[in-house]
Amino acid sequence: MQPPRRIRGTAYDLARVKAIRDVFWRCAGIHPGWWDWFGKADVPSALSKEMEEGKGQRTRGEGRTCSSESSASRRSC
Repeated sequence: MQPPRRIRGTAYDLARVKAIRDVFWRCAGIHPGWWDWFGKADVPSALSKEMEEGKGQRTRGEGRTCSSESSASRRSC
């Protein structure tokens, strides 16, 4: 009988879904002292509430500076 196969990598590395990885980013931002987020946990960076709100504005297209409404100019924004 073979021993069980050991999966290598951190929980962040093994998380396939973006929503799960975002939880790690948020925890690293809110609770930096809980764990070695950027070393042992291999989380690339922290996500603060301000950063997340700014990210939401960019994905919704708020704050764009394009003045023309033609499809050609929208592609270059």
